[in-house]
Amino acid sequence: MSDKTTKKTLRVDRLWTTDDIAAYLQVAVGTVRNMSSRGQLPVPVDNIGRSRRWRPDDVIAFFGPRRSAR
Repeated sequence: MSDKTTKKTLRVDRLWTTDDIAAYLQVAVGTVRNMSSRGQLPVPVDNIGRSRRWRPDDVIAFFGPRRSAR
């Protein structure tokens, strides 16, 4: 998501990536990677190589519901 004006639609019917979590929290992807390495995210349910995946419900429960950016 290089264009900061682009709004990403998050789907809750699939596992989330670091990009999805960054969009949900409205932070940079690097911030999410740092949070993950420091244990500041829920435990990922899937690891494929270096890629991690989380259940949307776990992330939402961990951080609480967020309002979308306007």
